[in-house]
Amino acid sequence: MYKILAINALISAYSFSVLFLKGFKTSDAQASIQAILLSASFLFISRSKPLKTLSRERPIPNIFNVYTLLTVTLQFLVHFGVLFTLTQEAEIRMPVKEDDFIDTEAEFEPSILNTVVYLVSTAMQVTTLAVNYKGHPFMESLFENRPILISLGVATLGVVLLALGAFAEPLRLITLDPQLRSIFFQAMAFDFIASLLVDRILAFIFGRVYKKAL
Repeated sequence: MYKILAINALISAYSFSVLFLKGFKTSDAQASIQAILLSASFLFISRSKPLKTLSRERPIPNIFNVYTLLTVTLQFLVHFGVLFTLTQEAEIRMPVKEDDFIDTEAEFEPSILNTVVYLVSTAMQVTTLAVNYKGHPFMESLFENRPILISLGVATLGVVLLALGAFAEPLRLITLDPQLRSIFFQAMAFDFIASLLVDRILAFIFGRVYKKAL
């Protein structure tokens, strides 16, 4: 859970600091939908069940270890690269302004930048939950824990529908053009696969602790 919270906090910190200075904001409706899509997954993670048989492998004794620090850092770098790339794609499609002044106190207005960052940050939080859920050898796997699997599936479907333009008007989103939509889906697929590979490789190298023989 702490890996999930750390990575999501870093994504949110970048979105609401650096990107805020570029004019990024979310509406109340967007924030509510994002919370609804993700809250069930967090709830079911907290209610996941342990396996009935003990494993020779032992949990990592503390959070300050090579595996945790590396996986959080490298996963965030993957997310950052994808978010930065898609932000650049969105800015290319933004209307040209006469000056570079950004009114950070202005009311929320729909824009390509707001829509892209909102969709990307939501999708990345779903990816973070799926990649960093710790199943075997201690807890039920993701596929054995049907409530979590279903909630992540619903959240993923929600992101896909929003990217396709569903509920754009009530949520004050801008419908993505076909090229940007294709880039978005490809980037999200890369983000998931790269994050998964980073975590699994690091877990295999640094994340295994076995009971010592007496």
